[in-house]
Amino acid sequence: MEEGELARRLKVAGSVVMMIIGISFYYAYAVAYGEWDILKRGNEGVYSIFLFFFGLGLLGFLLFRKRPVHH
Repeated sequence: MEEGELARRLKVAGSVVMMIIGISFYYAYAVAYGEWDILKRGNEGVYSIFLFFFGLGLLGFLLFRKRPVHH
């Protein structure tokens, strides 16, 4: 495996970890407080943290999932 391929795989893995962190944070909050409606008034902070981690993870995953084409 070449060095560029390893870096790409690490970026994809890091992105997946960020998505898992976002989902885990939301799940842990929902279990701890019994509040599953993330859009309910008063849950803006939880929503923003979830969206930050999950959104950045998803963006990174979409950007780095495919191998670059070398001509």
